[in-house]
Formats: sequence, structure tokens, C-alpha cells
Amino acid sequence: MANHYLTGATNDLMNLKCAKAVFDIGVTGTLAAADVVYSGVRIPDGSVITRAWYYVETTFTDGGDDDTTIKLGLVSDDDEFVAAIAISAAGDVWDAGSHGSLIGFGGVESGDNAETAIENAAAGSATFVQTTTDDEIIMTTATDVVSAGKLTLFVEYVASGDLS
Repeated sequence: MANHYLTGATNDLMNLKCAKAVFDIGVTGTLAAADVVYSGVRIPDGSVITRAWYYVETTFTDGGDDDTTIKLGLVSDDDEFVAAIAISAAGDVWDAGSHGSLIGFGGVESGDNAETAIENAAAGSATFVQTTTDDEIIMTTATDVVSAGKLTLFVEYVASGDLS
């Protein structure tokens, strides 16, 4: 049996990052249908996004029936983190509190037909996204106006550089 040693390996943990984007209707003013809010926060080219979640500080409203949809994503994919979901939709994803996203939260099964931990990990990692350009975090509205709401979106990523 032979020993093999890799060269150039590092373990400085400086490549694990978490971007933070705040969307506050009190700052932007009322948003109309199809408005895009650019956060100014970018995820670098070659990053692997491993998880995203958000905290709603002020519940969103459109000042009426709350049928307006909101999306969270990137310029390259405007619903990468949260697909278009109405403010009034079941699950209250635009109400105050902590919420998950489409990235990093693969399904976990339980019971007699439960998958193994490795299968659950594979389901979670299947949601990861690799950026192919510097990409900005955005919020997009549809259907109606958004008159109130504030959230902070956290996007965890590994600044991996070129993985090709």
C-alpha cells in the first residue's frame, strides 16, 4: 500500500461566504407590477451557491387583496431562490419570520420508506447553483403594487473559482 499526498491543497475556509441583501419597501417606495429591485449585492463568477434563506421583518402587502407575486433571484434567473408566490398564498412566505428557499433545502423523508442520509444529502446538493458570471441578487414583483414589506435575504456560497 502506498501513500499519496496532494500538493497545493489549502484549508483556510476563506472561500465560504454569505451575501446579505436587504429589500425594504420603506426605502424603495411602492413597487409597481413587474418592477425589479437591484440589491447591489453580487455573487462572484464561479461560485457555488449552497443555501439561501430570508427573514421577513415587516410583512409584505399590496394594500388590497395581496394577490401580487414576489420573486427572489439573480439577474440571470429571477426566481432562483423563491419562485413567483402571491403575498396571500398558503404558507405565508411573505409574512414576518424566517423562511427557506429553493436552494439547499432538499426533501427529507421519514417513515418506513425513508431515504438514507446520503440520498437526502444528494437531494439537497442537487439544488446547488454554480454561477457563470458575476450575478446580482434581485427582487421582482408582478400583478399589482407592493406597498409595504421588508426582508433580508442571506445567500451562502463557496467562492470556488473555476470548477471546469
